[in-house]
Amino acid sequence: MSGVEQYCNQHDYNLIISSLDGNEERLEQNIQTLIQKQVDGLLLMYSDSRHSFLKQLDVALPMVIMDWWPTALSADKIYENSELGAYLATKCLIEQGHKAIAIITGNLNKSLAQNRLQGYKKALNEHQLAIRDEWIIESHFDFEGGVEGMKKLLQAGKRPTAVFACSDTIAVGVYQVAWQNGLRIPQDLSVIGYDDITLAQYLAPPLTTIHQPKAELGKLAVETLLERINPPIKANNLFC
Repeated sequence: MSGVEQYCNQHDYNLIISSLDGNEERLEQNIQTLIQKQVDGLLLMYSDSRHSFLKQLDVALPMVIMDWWPTALSADKIYENSELGAYLATKCLIEQGHKAIAIITGNLNKSLAQNRLQGYKKALNEHQLAIRDEWIIESHFDFEGGVEGMKKLLQAGKRPTAVFACSDTIAVGVYQVAWQNGLRIPQDLSVIGYDDITLAQYLAPPLTTIHQPKAELGKLAVETLLERINPPIKANNLFC
């Protein structure tokens, strides 16, 4: 979000932020309010696939969608390639010699979580490693999600030797539970995260993580939206 705001300011545009918290009725109301305020364009960052309103959203405004579930909406779509990132994270663990690799995902109603799960499965399949249901833990993209997910893994029976945490915040929770249970990282358990947040380098040991180009994505989203505002351009699918 900071990248989006920065590039809006550089182009003398004001950014109006509307938070939804997964509320479909609120989403519809907020979009209608923004239209009434005669905004120049919409930048939508919403990854929950459940809401029917999204499938019939039709507004006569330039619109860019970031990290959204695949949709036929008439707009530019900018995707962070989560599946590739997750594939590379899992492959890194495999190349270190791990064969028992678990994953702790975010809420699987979110496209990011599903894409990262697919990348994990792809890497395991390519190396002919078993995909064990008890090592696929659905949780939340936060510290508590990592704590809950790691506790479930330790209760599942055979313990994996490595964990792919689908966000660095999840990984922090994994570190905490590992420490509480006397597991050393990386001697007893290898962990890899996703997002490359600042905190990752200050963990002990520093967290190996997949970098997500948030600033670049924000810049690309704003530049694409401004091009659609003046002059409008044909919709494209852009990957970063």
